[in-house]
Amino acid sequence: LRKATSRTARDPGKAMSAPAAAHGRASGKPVLLGIFVTAAMTKRRALIRRTIFRSFDSLPPGAVDARFVVGAGAGVTVLAEQAAHGDLLLLNGTRENKESGKNLDYFLLVAERMPRRYSWVVKADADSYVVVANLWRELSLLEPADGYFGAHWPWPTLRRRVAPLLPNGTTRGTKA
Repeated sequence: LRKATSRTARDPGKAMSAPAAAHGRASGKPVLLGIFVTAAMTKRRALIRRTIFRSFDSLPPGAVDARFVVGAGAGVTVLAEQAAHGDLLLLNGTRENKESGKNLDYFLLVAERMPRRYSWVVKADADSYVVVANLWRELSLLEPADGYFGAHWPWPTLRRRVAPLLPNGTTRGTKA
């Protein structure tokens, strides 16, 4: 596993989740879990690796990939951590604050530069405890086309391109 997950920070798509790296297979509807952290949250990332990431063993191989999403300002320590674990997505040029567009940059990076195509792309904060098995089970039952799984879509400029799928099967009053 160490060899499979030890990648450089230059290519955000090379590192895979432990299950995918270990088994070399992917599930039918792969999920990417992006956990938003700051560069200074080294201990939090270690804790998440020991808890949430270990729960991937109960899933089909390659069902969920996870990355820690880090904004600009990542120093030598973060680069060394990326070399050791291969689970960081570095958003160069995006400042670390809630108004910087880090969320948008994450989704754009996944859509435009990640070599693996995901059926679902999830954003979580470092203080969230994601029960990965439950999340994957729920998402694997849904069709990802025109889907949105969450409370709301906060970016007005993207609402024109990505509309939430409402419980009645429509998006904003039109048939899906």
